[in-house]
Amino acid sequence: MLRNKELGTRNKARPSGSSIRRERGGGKLDIGACRRRLGLQSGDGRCPRRLDVRLSLALAVIAPGLLLLSYSCLHSANDVDISGSWTVTLRTVESEATIPCAFDLSQEGTELSALVQCEGLSPNSYTGSLDPLTRSFIISGTVLFVPVSVEGTVSEDDAMSGTFDAEGVLSGTFTGIRDAEASGDHDLTGDWIIHLGGERLRRCEAALEQSGSDLTASFECDGSESGTVTGSSSAQGFSLRGDLLGRSFQLAGLLSEDGDALSATWGPAGRLLWPAAGVRRDRRAGPADLSGDWSSTLNAAFALTCRSAIRQQGTTLSSVVSCGSWLSEGTMTGTMDQQTGIYQLTGRVAGDAEVVAVVSADGSSTVGAFSATAPDLVGTLIGSRLSETPTFIDVGGSWDMRLVGSLPDDCLVTVMQDDALLSGSASCESSGSGEIEGHINTLTGTFSLHGPLGDRELFLNGEATQEARSLDGIWMGESSEPTKDGGLGPFGCFSAHPSDGTPASPCVPPCHHPAVQTHAPCPDDTR
Repeated sequence: MLRNKELGTRNKARPSGSSIRRERGGGKLDIGACRRRLGLQSGDGRCPRRLDVRLSLALAVIAPGLLLLSYSCLHSANDVDISGSWTVTLRTVESEATIPCAFDLSQEGTELSALVQCEGLSPNSYTGSLDPLTRSFIISGTVLFVPVSVEGTVSEDDAMSGTFDAEGVLSGTFTGIRDAEASGDHDLTGDWIIHLGGERLRRCEAALEQSGSDLTASFECDGSESGTVTGSSSAQGFSLRGDLLGRSFQLAGLLSEDGDALSATWGPAGRLLWPAAGVRRDRRAGPADLSGDWSSTLNAAFALTCRSAIRQQGTTLSSVVSCGSWLSEGTMTGTMDQQTGIYQLTGRVAGDAEVVAVVSADGSSTVGAFSATAPDLVGTLIGSRLSETPTFIDVGGSWDMRLVGSLPDDCLVTVMQDDALLSGSASCESSGSGEIEGHINTLTGTFSLHGPLGDRELFLNGEATQEARSLDGIWMGESSEPTKDGGLGPFGCFSAHPSDGTPASPCVPPCHHPAVQTHAPCPDDTR
């Protein structure tokens, strides 16, 4: 009893955490040392042999498992490859609209580059990165000066989802699936003749090889510059990248419905700047004649419809273009390659503009690409013929013109027209007479004339009807001296009818000009 009580007293007095030593067959059990060994620390005590053996066995089993798990995780991450063609649907928050797109992704390690083409828009280049551990990615680019970012994740069953944001313009979510390998209907394999616009027009011969969705192309341009580029193809389009023409090179576009022509844009990698078009070398096509009226849909950062009247003499082209309020109007000139049906037009339509396209074998349609500098736009185009005779509005002749506004007057205006150039004279009852000159858009009939008339400079800006039965618009008389109200002179509206003996209409169409306080409304049958 005394022995037990002493032991209990000694146990109570022992500080917590101290080693418990017990004699057993001459050996000592050091629990602290065992704890240190279990914690992989060195100690000066010994653990029981049975415990030491169990510890060794546990480490032998667990360590390889941990190594295998680490290797498996890293190996799985490194195997994440999201390159290829994807069919993607954007859903906007603002209007809940859906926009079909195609993502062509290229991957080098964790770095991504993408060619994104959405319905009605031209391809745009994006760059970004992939986090293989989380299977998440982010790519960003610019569309018509607007920064755009796309963030998403890719599942193991080849599906992607995420969000997109066009800063201050559009935002929403997206979903997508990886495309199957391209079918024979979109096989680019073969020999092609491709014209590259831009700094100067280049004629290239290209041999394309397609295996599944993978593309390889060997180029020879202008008989001297050559190189090989690679890329991919899908039902939504194709892209090629590499080094060519002494620079990094990228070409992206679409195959025509008949598979014999392509429309594309090209430039240094990551920047599609200039138009391009091509045809298969073995395509059978007779002499091409573009003469006539055309309607073309331009796909860039937005879709735009333009009208053009093209006249062709031999291989020389001239065109009058009207693209509405976005790109205004202008004229272009160029040449046609009769062997391939590829043509180029350059001129002034919203700054410097260029078209490189190919006319179909039957002459009823065109596919190609365009660029413009004001604003900076580049994209593809599809055109259809409206007529085989180009519209040409001719306003040459004599006109009875009535000016209505702050200084009413009646004038006889004589106009001579040489293509788009106008010249002539004006003689007014109150304002005097003088020589005038200007120009006309022969497709739309919009014109401007100006010249000295008495003590003022007369400016006429108007529009002729398609049959040139009337001229209507706004006039201004710019004085050499400021008027009492601080203005530069009288202004108002005008209307003119041919001086062919028919009495002139007494009315002037309303033009909603602030200077015109009253006017006589025009019946429909006088226009």
